[in-house]
Amino acid sequence: MSLHGTTAEWPPDLTGWWNDSRERVVDDSARLLALLRRDRRYGALSQVLMRDRWSGRVEQVDNAALLACGGMARRVITMPTRSSYKAMRYSGQFQLEKSAAELERVEVTLGEPFCAWPGDLVTIQRADWDWNGRYRAAQVSVGMDSGGYWTRIELALPDFVI
Repeated sequence: MSLHGTTAEWPPDLTGWWNDSRERVVDDSARLLALLRRDRRYGALSQVLMRDRWSGRVEQVDNAALLACGGMARRVITMPTRSSYKAMRYSGQFQLEKSAAELERVEVTLGEPFCAWPGDLVTIQRADWDWNGRYRAAQVSVGMDSGGYWTRIELALPDFVI
């Protein structure tokens, strides 16, 4: 098998933490059908305003990197009544991190069925690829056509939030 790694227990741990016991490697010996990198700029937030309905207080959390590049996308979220300052700040920061995690995606299509599962760590080590590194499988689809079996793996940064 050209996509190799250790085996993991099934079913996966559903407590919210990834089980990193299963790591896959896509190297030059893998039967690669397609490999592409996408920048999803339309989902990133530059600013989140958390509004407390009860007190009328508004907490603003900014994404300085996106604002410096000239990006502007704001989301206003109304919190439940009597939210604390800490909860508002945490919720706003969470929204920014979640939107930033979806900026960069790598899509790998391999000529093997079921070679990865969502949550698996995938390391790309290709000689002709500039974005080698470690990623996490965010979405996996498996299919078969006239060319045979294939698995399309959408990869995100290893610490992305679902």
